[in-house]
Amino acid sequence: MSQKPDQTPPSPPLPLPLKIRYGFETAAAYLLYGIFKIMPAAAASAVGGFLGRSIGPHLGISKKALENLTLAFPEKSEAEKREILRKMWDNLGRNLAEYPHLAAIGKRAELEGQDIIRAIMESGKPAIVFSGHIANWEVGVSAAKQQMGFPSHVAYRKPNNPWVDGLLSRARRAGAVGQVTKSRRGALKMTRLIKDGKVLTVLIDQKFNEGVAVPFFGYEAMTMPFPARLALKYNCPLYPGRIERIAGAQMKVTLYPAIEIEKTGDTEKDTLALLAEMHRHLEDWIRERPDQWLWLHRRWPDNASENLKK
Repeated sequence: MSQKPDQTPPSPPLPLPLKIRYGFETAAAYLLYGIFKIMPAAAASAVGGFLGRSIGPHLGISKKALENLTLAFPEKSEAEKREILRKMWDNLGRNLAEYPHLAAIGKRAELEGQDIIRAIMESGKPAIVFSGHIANWEVGVSAAKQQMGFPSHVAYRKPNNPWVDGLLSRARRAGAVGQVTKSRRGALKMTRLIKDGKVLTVLIDQKFNEGVAVPFFGYEAMTMPFPARLALKYNCPLYPGRIERIAGAQMKVTLYPAIEIEKTGDTEKDTLALLAEMHRHLEDWIRERPDQWLWLHRRWPDNASENLKK
């Protein structure tokens, strides 16, 4: 029987060693999820933060975070960078512990830009909200949905472990009315959503090797151009969405007015200009609260430290 065009092809069977590894990872994830779920949100967040800042700085991956901090903030001392690293791990630990409580945290988050959210919903037109891995990046859509019924579809990068992906996807439903993976098939679905007048939320701060180079903290960072191209092609407004951790599990979510989109007729030039403006917003937010961004990504080329900032 032929496969329907919109049907996801079956995944190849996992090798036995990978099944065993994923099985242990999944069991640990469900156990921790269950433990954090029975705690009050504030308590779960506090425990997650303690574990994150106690364990994270000693992991090997923290070396990449320190390298990234050196690139972005060459003026900061080693002590300052390590303090940012410690607080970053605190934030990440809190994020993981807060997954079972996304609905509750979203309900009580401070939500700014409600007039903008209301206007998007009443327009019936498509919109793209962009943000980054800042504070608890899952809370933005949760706050907008829990408080105002904002119907956003979320684009996300699927983790390697499909069983853990299922757990996180279930938690993400506190804010997302639909979820789309960042993939070729996902790009087709995102295009359909925009053509159908839906709202799409996407995080733009991960490295995308097949993308285009965009200035970010003074260095060229390979970036997925798809959200900008969608906005240009379908005249879809792009809204900056910021999440801040105010204290503990208390968040502030701000939706800003749409950024100005200028068309010159040169699609590539317009795409790069739009991506640069989007990343300018991210950089401003990160500079203000550097401890709340996920510095673990390989965001810049390995030889970036050898280049001078222009």
